[in-house]
Amino acid sequence: MRRRHHRGRRACDDGNTTAGDGCNATCTVEPGYSCPAPGTSCFKTCGDGVLDAGEQCDDGNAANGDGCNTTCAVEPGYSCNGSPSTCGTTCGDGVRAGTEVCDDGNLVGGDTCSPRCLLEVGQACTASNVCEGFCDPTTQQCVAQDPGPVTPAPVITGPVANTTVSTSTPPITGTSEPGATVTVREGTTVVCTATTDASGNWTCTPTTPLPDGPHTVTATAQTPGSATSFPSTAVPFVVNTQVPAPAAPVITGPVANTTVSTGTPALSGTGEPGATVTVREGTTGVCTATVDGSGHWSCVPTTPLPDGPHTVTATAETPGGTSPASTPVPFVVDTREPDTQAPDTSIVKGPAPTTSSRTADFEYASTEEGSTFECRLDGGEWGPCEDSYTVGTGDHVLQVRAVDDSGNRDESPAEYTWTVQGSRAFAGGGGCSAAPDASWLALLGLMGVPGLRRRQRRTA
Repeated sequence: MRRRHHRGRRACDDGNTTAGDGCNATCTVEPGYSCPAPGTSCFKTCGDGVLDAGEQCDDGNAANGDGCNTTCAVEPGYSCNGSPSTCGTTCGDGVRAGTEVCDDGNLVGGDTCSPRCLLEVGQACTASNVCEGFCDPTTQQCVAQDPGPVTPAPVITGPVANTTVSTSTPPITGTSEPGATVTVREGTTVVCTATTDASGNWTCTPTTPLPDGPHTVTATAQTPGSATSFPSTAVPFVVNTQVPAPAAPVITGPVANTTVSTGTPALSGTGEPGATVTVREGTTGVCTATVDGSGHWSCVPTTPLPDGPHTVTATAETPGGTSPASTPVPFVVDTREPDTQAPDTSIVKGPAPTTSSRTADFEYASTEEGSTFECRLDGGEWGPCEDSYTVGTGDHVLQVRAVDDSGNRDESPAEYTWTVQGSRAFAGGGGCSAAPDASWLALLGLMGVPGLRRRQRRTA
């Protein structure tokens, strides 16, 4: 059983005086709505396929152009019956609607519009299925006899409709039957002609430059053995040769003066939406991209970049021309495996294990060329090594660690220990042997003197 509603133009009250919500400012139910008890909201019934009070029709949808509109009223030129409603045009009512090509207000033949609301013989036509007989594409008139095979109408794909081009000789492109001869016209003036290739594509440029301003072109096609096609859908566009060139794009990645670990790093930046960005190194093209609607672009090199320093720039191109080059961005490509091996450290020169000299001279070595050295004396803070240290009497320890170009630091420093004695400690010994010279260092090391302690070198 169908639900019963308060329908028609019965009183309603949805708590406001706003029109368009089913209950208007005078508390009257609006067409296409049903309102329950006062104090509750109305709901839309138009489009449910049930013909309610206040509705002239209800075809089960809320679309216009099919005879029953969004408020369930019959549209001009249509008549609707049933629930759900079935709508159709009424030929002869003087209102052209739906699929009617013409409607002269009667159902009499011989007056240019037939009783089926189609064009009669002799009337001008620009498409098939609009005549009582046939539409001859050559004469563009309705005829009684079939004119024979007709080439399908071509399609114009460029320029895109309603766009602006910055050249007076824009490429006009499209699709058609392979082998067809395509003729592009503006009104009755031929703009250019082309032959469709085997893939069904064609292109041509105006033989006479188009002046600045709006233009609308159509195209026809003809294949051997067939009549010329009907005109294509018209394509409007504007020629404006005064469009300014875009501003230079900006490269945001890679960040200037950084190192990347791949030969195909993402090159990215910002620019004018729709512009074509070309990235170059010198005069060599690296990659291209189209700026998206938010002003961003990105591309990767089509050919991997070799290891080493690189500097790239970018330009943007629009119908208005090509921009100046962007600010150059230098970066380095280094695809080698990261160096994680710390160098080994050694002390190749130091004071005698026991000495009266307060000045100790040192020399350091590393297994990696170019390393720097950090030292710590007697448990103090680490810092750059010095060539000599001045110390007081007593025992001393110098620790040394190498740091390579990759920042790898030797975590097992080399150590050197020595003792500085007062001059009296050497007085009893007398002679030249009182204070061993540093030149004895190598010999003492070989003899196992405990003052020089070198750690074992790590195995690879």
